[in-house]
Amino acid sequence: MDERKSRGNRGEALVAVYLRKKKYTILEQQFRTRRGEIDLIARSPEGVLCFVEVKTREDDSFASAREFVTAAKQQRLRAAAG
Repeated sequence: MDERKSRGNRGEALVAVYLRKKKYTILEQQFRTRRGEIDLIARSPEGVLCFVEVKTREDDSFASAREFVTAAKQQRLRAAAG
């Protein structure tokens, strides 16, 4: 496995641990459809279904991870969730 994929898997695992501590239930990890992939699908303590995109960065000196979830990426996530 290449380093980028390995880093991404570690990031997703850390986010899953964080969400569980916040009482979210992890329903799926690396959920794949022919329309795309969703990193995590979770249910909040209030019952809200959450589709989670994880962006693992070594640091944010270049840009924050949030800036890499473009409008096109958001559209692909909606398609995968649909």
